[in-house]
Amino acid sequence: MPKGDTCANVKTNKRVPTESNAFEGCEISLIKKKVTPSPSRKLSKLKATITRQDEGDECEEDIEEETESSCDEKEEEEEEEEDFCSESSSDDCMDPIFIKRRQKDDPKSIKKKHKELAKKRKDLKKECEKKAKEIIKEFKMKEKQRQRKEKDRLNKVKRYEKQKDKEEKKCRKERQKCEKDKEKVRRAKEKERLRNLKDKMKMKCDSLKYARTSDCEEDAETLYSCVAASRAATKAALAKRRSEKLNKQCVC
Repeated sequence: MPKGDTCANVKTNKRVPTESNAFEGCEISLIKKKVTPSPSRKLSKLKATITRQDEGDECEEDIEEETESSCDEKEEEEEEEEDFCSESSSDDCMDPIFIKRRQKDDPKSIKKKHKELAKKRKDLKKECEKKAKEIIKEFKMKEKQRQRKEKDRLNKVKRYEKQKDKEEKKCRKERQKCEKDKEKVRRAKEKERLRNLKDKMKMKCDSLKYARTSDCEEDAETLYSCVAASRAATKAALAKRRSEKLNKQCVC
């Protein structure tokens, strides 16, 4: 369809249409198309259908509009949803599946989801590092306790061995002393026995000296009397020795 002079390219705001003398008496309907936004600005393509009331001519223009984004991403998403729902006559605006698909395909929502996943990974990494530090700390503490217990056990073993060596040394000394005492007792007994034997021999000799020669004659009767006298003298000498020994022991 040919374009008239009144159908000029005009930049319009999507919320407030621009009033112009060229559009007097025209009905303008705007239909929003799919737009790919950029980080710094958004480009929306609008299709304008203008109809002259008096002449009945129609002309279609493709109008490109560039607007600078001055708000954050959340406000822009809300405004776009409101505009789309207000301008579109379709029931897809209220369809939850359509809204979910539109949000899923939206680059901003994908970027937001990536940020959330990155944050979750970062938090998970921090938590893992924290748990690893706690595990290492607990392991070091248990290792120190084990080393301390092992050290205490070795010290106890050393003390026990030292005490055992000391007791064995003491017992060895006591055994040696006991052996020496036994040897002393044995020697003392042997000495006493020899002394007693010597005393007995001396007393016997003394008794033989005391025996009268007159009693020791050749005949059997006199010889018997000599032996009897010698035995009696020996007994008397032994009794005297014993009494002297007892007297010496009783003297303090």
